[in-house]
Amino acid sequence: MKPVSPVFAERLPEVIFAKDQPEYIALPAVRIEGDEGEIITRWRLGLLERLDVRATVAARAADHDAASGRRPVRRRHPHDRR
Repeated sequence: MKPVSPVFAERLPEVIFAKDQPEYIALPAVRIEGDEGEIITRWRLGLLERLDVRATVAARAADHDAASGRRPVRRRHPHDRR
């Protein structure tokens, strides 16, 4: 999976997490109003990932930024070589 920008076609204001941190992948996100620290991201799936989603017919993801006090999670697909 690779993060994609723009997150929304409406060009809502985005923040870029890890923008100047080469050891991480830059992650474009849109912050949701409120104090929960919720963010929305958009991803492009690879072929095997698309086949897995098609087979299960479901995909869910939720994230929070550092303001929420929750630790970030690294998502990995079983076929991801990174």
